[in-house]
Amino acid sequence: MDLCELDGNHYLIIVEYFSNFIAVVPVKKDTRTSTILIHSKRNVARYGIMDTIISDKDNDHQFTNSELRDIIKK
Repeated sequence: MDLCELDGNHYLIIVEYFSNFIAVVPVKKDTRTSTILIHSKRNVARYGIMDTIISDKDNDHQFTNSELRDIIKK
């Protein structure tokens, strides 16, 4: 899971490790953790609960803050 920018547009990229299925979700310029959680929950509703989340957490604070950690612990 990672965020990227292309031509001024922001995207959430989710790759399922075993099947290599790629989901690309446009998030416009709203890259807050709450937005990432909304899109992640939609992905879980479609494909099931993730066992592990791997991200480039050094560059994206959305994946390292307490809001996301609190949701993951539940």
